[in-house]
Amino acid sequence: MTIIILSSCQSEKSKHITIGISKGISSESYLQYTKWLKSLDSTLEIVNFYGLSLDSTEKLLEKCDGLVLSGGPDVHPNFYGKPEYDSLCEIDNYRDTLEFALIKSALNKKMPILGVCRGFQILNIALGGSLYADIPTQLSQSVIHRCENKDSCKHKINFINFDDNFSFMKGFLNNTIVNSNHHQGVCILARDLQPIAITNDGLIEAFSWKNQTDKSFMIALQWHPERLSRINPYLSDSLGVRFLNASRNFYKTK
Repeated sequence: MTIIILSSCQSEKSKHITIGISKGISSESYLQYTKWLKSLDSTLEIVNFYGLSLDSTEKLLEKCDGLVLSGGPDVHPNFYGKPEYDSLCEIDNYRDTLEFALIKSALNKKMPILGVCRGFQILNIALGGSLYADIPTQLSQSVIHRCENKDSCKHKINFINFDDNFSFMKGFLNNTIVNSNHHQGVCILARDLQPIAITNDGLIEAFSWKNQTDKSFMIALQWHPERLSRINPYLSDSLGVRFLNASRNFYKTK
C-alpha cells in the first residue's frame, strides 16, 4: 500500500486543494503529473491511489477536490465487449478495477475529472463507449500516433466543438500541435459525450459532455498535457489551470 501526499509549506491546510491521481508513482513518467500540476499551483496536495484497497480508495477520495486519471497500459477489452482483442493489449487488471471505482465515485460526487491518454480511454468506456484496440492494425496509418521515441512523437489536431473548457482555443482552430504516445483510441464515443478535437485521420483526441448540466467538470485528452509544455505551453497550462480552478470551486461546495 502506497500513499504519496505532497504538501505546501502554508500553515493552514484548509487553503489547500487536494488532487488525487489514479497512478502517480513508480516512474518519472508518472511523477510528471505531480510536477506539472504543482508548477501551476505549488500549494496543492497530491494523493496517489495506485496500490490501495478499494475501501481505502473511497475514503481517500472523500478528501480530494479533483481526480486525474493518468496514462498507462491498456484497459481490458472485455469492458467494451471485445475479448478477442486481448492479445493486442497490455493489461493491468488491478488498475482497471481501481479506476472504474474512482470514476463511478467521482461522477457521483460531481468531482472535477481530468482524463489523460489511458484516462481519456477508460472514461469513454465507463460511460458506454468503445476503443480501437490497436490503431496500426485497425486503422490507416496516415497519422502516426506512437513513435519509438515518445518525446519526439507529435501531430496536429483540429478543434471541432467548443464548450466552456475549450473556449480559449477558438483562435487556434486548426493544426494545433500536441504530443502523441498511444496505440489505442476511441472507436465509438459514449452517447453523453461530444468530440472536441480530432486528428487528420478522424481519430478523436479530446471530448467533453454534450450537456454539462448537473455533471462533473470534465476534460478528457488523448495527448499528455503534463509533457506538452515543451511544444505547446499555452495549451498545456490553460487546460491544467481550468481543471484546478474547477477543483477549487468544488472544494468551496464541500
